[in-house]
Amino acid sequence: MRIVNYLFLLGIQCMFVPLLLAQSKPNIDRKVALAGNEAIYLSELDLPLTLKLYDLDWQAYEMRYAALARLLEERKKSNIQILLKPPQPPRIQLPSRRQPAIGNKSAPVHLSIFCSYVSAPCARLQPVLSSLKERFGSLLRFVFYDRPMPFHRHGKLVAIAARCAHSQGKLQDFQHALFAQFSQMDQLRILSIARQLNLEIKSFQSCMQKKKFEPEVMKDIKLAQNLGLGNVPVVFINGLYIKGPQQVENYAGYIDSELLKQNIQHEEMQRRDAVVYKEQAKQPLIGSNQRPISRRWLSTQLVHQVELASQFVAATHQIEGVRLLKLKNVEATPFFQELGLKSDDVVLRVNGQWVHEEHNPLWSVLEMESNVSLELMRQGLPVKYDFKIQ
Repeated sequence: MRIVNYLFLLGIQCMFVPLLLAQSKPNIDRKVALAGNEAIYLSELDLPLTLKLYDLDWQAYEMRYAALARLLEERKKSNIQILLKPPQPPRIQLPSRRQPAIGNKSAPVHLSIFCSYVSAPCARLQPVLSSLKERFGSLLRFVFYDRPMPFHRHGKLVAIAARCAHSQGKLQDFQHALFAQFSQMDQLRILSIARQLNLEIKSFQSCMQKKKFEPEVMKDIKLAQNLGLGNVPVVFINGLYIKGPQQVENYAGYIDSELLKQNIQHEEMQRRDAVVYKEQAKQPLIGSNQRPISRRWLSTQLVHQVELASQFVAATHQIEGVRLLKLKNVEATPFFQELGLKSDDVVLRVNGQWVHEEHNPLWSVLEMESNVSLELMRQGLPVKYDFKIQ
């Protein structure tokens, strides 16, 4: 069971940081048909199918992952290296137009949510969105798109009602009331909610009767169809396609990834990183057998310790109030190449000692010790190198 549990941990990490771990497919376009003298290319077929093709890729990944877990459990090996990568979610450029929205207009992360107010899965998504709002605050903006499914009774009517409430500045309260009663929705219930929220009833009723916002609702429905969206909810995080519903931590992982791309780190992320790094330091680490390094060669390299040390920079991640160190621009440096280190590796510990901006024991350990163990994080996964200096 320990192997399966460890796979589960890595599987969650893969869901959290798909942009860091996923392998990109080669962009190969080819002719698939000729219409007279005009060629039809594969890209013309795939573009409108982007999201559906990704859904199929993800299903294949889940089946392979489950099969891999069974095989590793049968073989009961302790040193596990997971090479199977999840598919990369596509990033969609949604059309820029005025949509009902809540939150900071200049927020670095936008959640574009396709939902129906009479959908049970969308109703279950609401506590998740509330948790994300509480955790990330002004870093998020929630943008709403109407996606009433054909089988959703009163779905279009309720979508129009929500926009009428939005025109009176009561979108968020109206949404909460709608989802709380999603299975009992009809015109009388909508008017009851409007009265409870002290909307200007005559104006609201006029907006409903004239179906003032029906064109906007139909545009959203058409957009969802053009994108090939299936059942709701569907969330795009800065355009990144996340088929739902998901757990809070899954969405939070994608949001963290988007924030880190913009060099933004919030207090909750720092607190969680400290816990995660300590826990992952206890996990079985991906690595190889002990590697020999020449003491003579190492001595010639450590002469340049000042220059080498300058390639360690403070990471955004913190542990116990101090920032960890990561490597920068090391690909052309023979010292780091020989140790197997790469740019953006976050160095955790050397021979059990934590490495951070106030203390980097790497140099003294390399000078004094014959057996050196180096632990780091690479693309969200723990990695370990063992060296025999001789």
